[in-house]
Amino acid sequence: MKTNKIIIIILLFICINITKITAQNEQDSLWTVFEKDTNLVDLSPPQYPIFLDLGLSANAYSGNLSSYQKWTSMYHFGLSFNRNKNWNGSINLSFGFITGENRTYKSPKSLDQGVPNTFFNTSLLNLSYELKYHFIKTKRFALYASQGLGLMQFTPKNEEGQRLSDLLNTRPIDEIYNNITLFLPTSVGINYWLKNGYGIGFQTTLLNPQTDYLDNISALGTKSGNDQILQFRFFVLAPLRIVLPKKMPAYQKKNNYTHQKTEE
Repeated sequence: MKTNKIIIIILLFICINITKITAQNEQDSLWTVFEKDTNLVDLSPPQYPIFLDLGLSANAYSGNLSSYQKWTSMYHFGLSFNRNKNWNGSINLSFGFITGENRTYKSPKSLDQGVPNTFFNTSLLNLSYELKYHFIKTKRFALYASQGLGLMQFTPKNEEGQRLSDLLNTRPIDEIYNNITLFLPTSVGINYWLKNGYGIGFQTTLLNPQTDYLDNISALGTKSGNDQILQFRFFVLAPLRIVLPKKMPAYQKKNNYTHQKTEE
């Protein structure tokens, strides 16, 4: 009889310990799931809503003295915004110069109205805002077109560095112009972003200046309409602000699921 009692006690002791071990394993397993779920986050890359835009461009002028024959450089600084999927803007500041030459140029008008210059070198300072529409935009690549509005300050000079606007003998005596004008840049471009958030890009632009005096020639010109500038720009994008992805712990869902199971 005593032997039976001892056996029963031993069996009960074993059962209790097995139950405790099983419960502990389940708890440890559940905690491991919670811990893993707590560490789960949105794996999408960080968002970069603002970029510093640094670029260098090749520029060619078309007007009375040449048509996209001489290429010169301009330097670009700006801020590019990247908050939205399709529509984004940018603020741009650039400076450089354009040049043109036609040593055999002659005006069809009489010489008593002035002798037009046959060479010019014009410094430019541009400030503009552009609105971009992205036709294609992924995490790593974008294709876009943009239209902008800006102010252009230009100063045409001759070979000796003299301001052509001050040399009244190069134009009819009553022809005076302002050296600040609007321009309406129209562009198409591409961006490619690296994994670290930095990007590179290339953009082609027609600056569309609203003046015919980039070369100091208008009334004595042989070409109608405003002067034009074609620009090919290479640029680098550096993120100025980083918005990290939101963490979404999944253990709350697991907890709700477990609770529901328990109630059932």
